[in-house]
Amino acid sequence: VGLGTFPYKQELENVLPKALGLGYSFVDTSDDYENEEFVGKYINNKQLKIFSKFSYVHLINNFENHFNASKKKLEANGGHLSCYLMHWPYPFLYKKIWSKMEELYLSGKVDEIGVCNFTCKHLMKLMKSCRVKPMYNEIEVHPLFQQRDTVEFCQNNGIKVISYSPFARIDKRLFENEVLKEIAKREETSIANIILKWNIEKKCIPIPSTSKEKHLSLMM
Repeated sequence: VGLGTFPYKQELENVLPKALGLGYSFVDTSDDYENEEFVGKYINNKQLKIFSKFSYVHLINNFENHFNASKKKLEANGGHLSCYLMHWPYPFLYKKIWSKMEELYLSGKVDEIGVCNFTCKHLMKLMKSCRVKPMYNEIEVHPLFQQRDTVEFCQNNGIKVISYSPFARIDKRLFENEVLKEIAKREETSIANIILKWNIEKKCIPIPSTSKEKHLSLMM
């Protein structure tokens, strides 16, 4: 399980230092969340990996400098930028951006690379010409929006699925669902925990987010 950070900034002060001890394996952020500075400030342990994203497509010609600036902020206090993702399949540009991301990986500047919000069609087009296959595809996945075709395609091609918004933005259709309530009661746990377990059994990596320290353990 990873920990999402959108839209939090200063609120992460008490959350991030506790995440590793509770079993979270990485923290997910992005340049356009405008919180990389805070993530880097509050993570001082390389065991809690950091995933970030390239979003500012207008900076494509300054890609490496932009990456280096993000890396500097994220690793300011001893953290480790482990994985870099392309935030969207930008029309007419995603192959060019991916080529630049491949260079980061092949030169050893980042351990892993991946994409976000890619459909099967995008992935198939990218994989026809890429040198390095995406290692992750971060997409919205929850019981109300399962994206079965994309999840299956990724898993059949060795691409790990990271599921963002696993709680469907606290949709009442999930948290007031009588079946989920009954399961949670029987298992003596929370509905949130049941939903995360559902993701894990689907071989997806959920990234719930919170700004409250007390919620961290409830989600694990």
